Amino acid sequence: MGRCNLRMIKYDWVDFTIEDLAFDEEITFTQEKFEEMVNDKFVAVQVDDEGFPKYIWTEKYVFGILNRVRFMGQLAIAGFPRNPEPNFHQKKK
Repeated sequence: MGRCNLRMIKYDWVDFTIEDLAFDEEITFTQEKFEEMVNDKFVAVQVDDEGFPKYIWTEKYVFGILNRVRFMGQLAIAGFPRNPEPNFHQKKK
């Protein structure tokens, strides 16, 4: 697993494009489009050496950008909750 380079974390949105080879199209994500898609507000982004987003933090989630290119509906972005509910692991009585 790669180290987190703090210099590569930005608090301003970085537009990015994912190519969908199955449909021969590119999908460009702006901040507005991404926030609408995930129904959450952007907080920060970690970019790689080429300036492409690796991780995007929103108020409720962390999203990993898995692929710059996808084919046949492959998952390109995966999201995980940032802060689980307190005591989520305890059984309800």
